[in-house]
Amino acid sequence: MPRRGGAGHHAAPVRVTTPGDPCEVLCEHARSARLVVLGNPQQSALAAALTGSTALRCLHHAECPIVLVPEPG
Repeated sequence: MPRRGGAGHHAAPVRVTTPGDPCEVLCEHARSARLVVLGNPQQSALAAALTGSTALRCLHHAECPIVLVPEPG
């Protein structure tokens, strides 16, 4: 995808569908990325502990900066 820079220009959204564990797949893509932006749905601490949070796992394992965007509301 061509990159555009400067004021008023934004990169197009990227959608990647890859089978496998979400954290492992995202961290693999992060090896060649400058930044990974992830949605971070609100969930209780108990739910995150029981199911594991992909976003939190990526924060600990990705090789590039991670931005977590909270769920609206």
